[in-house]
Amino acid sequence: MEKGSEDLLVVAREELRLREKIVWYCQPNAMHKMLRGFGVWIFMVPWTGFSSYFVYKTVNQESMEPVSLLFSLMFPAVGVLVMLTPFYEWAKAKKTIHIVTNQRVFTIQYLRTLKILNIDLEKISNIEKKIGSSGFGDLILYKDYYLDSDKDKQEKEHGFFAIADVREAEKHVIKLLDSTSYNKQVNYVNASDNQSDESSSGKNKKQFIHVKEDELEAQLDDLYMKYNDAKGSRKYVLQVKIIERLDKKKEHNFQLSNQDSTFLSEISASQSKLNIQELVNPQLVGWVAVAVVVVLFFLGR
Repeated sequence: MEKGSEDLLVVAREELRLREKIVWYCQPNAMHKMLRGFGVWIFMVPWTGFSSYFVYKTVNQESMEPVSLLFSLMFPAVGVLVMLTPFYEWAKAKKTIHIVTNQRVFTIQYLRTLKILNIDLEKISNIEKKIGSSGFGDLILYKDYYLDSDKDKQEKEHGFFAIADVREAEKHVIKLLDSTSYNKQVNYVNASDNQSDESSSGKNKKQFIHVKEDELEAQLDDLYMKYNDAKGSRKYVLQVKIIERLDKKKEHNFQLSNQDSTFLSEISASQSKLNIQELVNPQLVGWVAVAVVVVLFFLGR
């Protein structure tokens, strides 16, 4: 695993639930993902070339209005942006990690913000494998079908893409599905056996809630310690985790501690600064910069 994936693995471990353990993880191959993206160049290279030539001819016309010029520049600009797709796929693969635990299957992406994509185990039925000659391939767990704007049927694949060992990933997913199915049957039997004693069940429920509250407090204490020592993006990740656990406390009507109240006050005070920062989208700034360079290039000629 690379340096960036080690950081993602640390983030993944902080996302683990109670008694959850990682049994398999893998980062997509960035070069493999980038090479796949170059397929769009077959269409976009001639598109960009013809549209650029059209803009060049248009600029030489003295009667050309600024509005028409800007409209013409949209076509080569779109071509340039689409041709940058392979490099975006490369960067995204560097910040992605696929994980299988003893409880679930999920993917973590950490580009500008943390994104966790959980895969519904109940939807996994017909697993498909796509393995290339290089050994890398895709493990498609399930597909979603939908209608586009033209009412044509489209499909979206969910799973692990551009991974090194597809068969190993499949083995761990199937093992998880088997264990999950067994646990569901055991829970169903236990629920049927306990229906006869409602009073005992009530006492056990109270005891379970009490234990759950203690575990939640222990997790928060650990996160607060890490949060105080963290810096930069690491601090933001821990902040998200603390807020999630505070939401759980509110959901179960658990009492907030002084430390919880202090943390929420700090977040509320800095919220206005965060909102201003969110208005600045680095990707948008990058696209605008590319468009400006294209405009200056043609105007300079």
